[in-house]
Amino acid sequence: MLKELRIKNLAIIDDLKIRFETGLNVLTGETGAGKSIIVDALGLALGERAQTGMIKSGKDEASVEAFFEVSGHPMLREMGIISEDGIVIRRNISSSGKSRAYINDSLVNIQSLSAIGKTLVDMHGQHEHQSLLSTDNQRTLLDFYGKLHDKRAEVEAVFHEVQSLKKELGKLKENVKERMQRIDLLSFQINEIDSASLKKGEKEALEEERVILSNLNKLNELVETAYTMLYASEGACTEKLSSVISKLREMAAIDPSINETLGLLESAKPLLEDSAVSLRGFKEKYDLDPKRLESIEERLETIKKLEKKYGDGADSIIRYRDEADS
Repeated sequence: MLKELRIKNLAIIDDLKIRFETGLNVLTGETGAGKSIIVDALGLALGERAQTGMIKSGKDEASVEAFFEVSGHPMLREMGIISEDGIVIRRNISSSGKSRAYINDSLVNIQSLSAIGKTLVDMHGQHEHQSLLSTDNQRTLLDFYGKLHDKRAEVEAVFHEVQSLKKELGKLKENVKERMQRIDLLSFQINEIDSASLKKGEKEALEEERVILSNLNKLNELVETAYTMLYASEGACTEKLSSVISKLREMAAIDPSINETLGLLESAKPLLEDSAVSLRGFKEKYDLDPKRLESIEERLETIKKLEKKYGDGADSIIRYRDEADS
């Protein structure tokens, strides 16, 4: 029970000490006598909000100290505060706005003070009732009355262990879910790469072919002109070279010194003929279906999409596929 309340520099009070006896204690007085100040002071000691306006005019600090005849309070035991000889609560309020609270000379925060205060005093007016309606306080009082603190601690420990195990189980389930999603993704990627049937060097070959197909008309025109001039027209290079060789042979019969020049031209003739055969091969090479360009573009686009996902080049893509399958 509350045994003593001391108030200093609060509102109109300079220094007041009130002792409470066993049984009913009643504070009486006219309106304005200061009864509510005493109640407010007790509220401050129990953790209610402090305001600098409560400090007596001209003073820098106000304080309230309350002594409760209680021993072995369970909440104090949890906080490591000894309370065998009772509980002394002290609350200081400075004009700077700072507020400090102590229980048995141990500094505590306001949240802890308020929690303990609710178990010590039940303050209510005409239409309000505080702690007895709080399930937390009901439980605390019941545990205190039944001396169930140790059992409560055991239940709390088991509860926290169960919650921890539930959390771990949830993580394991989530890990399994993520693993299955990862497997599905890798399977999709492997199938996507396999269905593309990539070949090493394919991209480079297709790009070269695309350049040729993009310039097919011009290439056909040039190779046709070159082949005609070299071999397939009247007065072609090979025909003119044959005529020149024939003339030089007649000269050599008269002046053998021309034989060296004749030999050079005779060795050039098969080179020209081979070149003509090669040009004819290019004519056949360029005999392509223009629609082939469309299929090449589609294939290159497929390769491009795979490169964006899995790496640049067929080697990188295939390596990614093998790692995904391992």
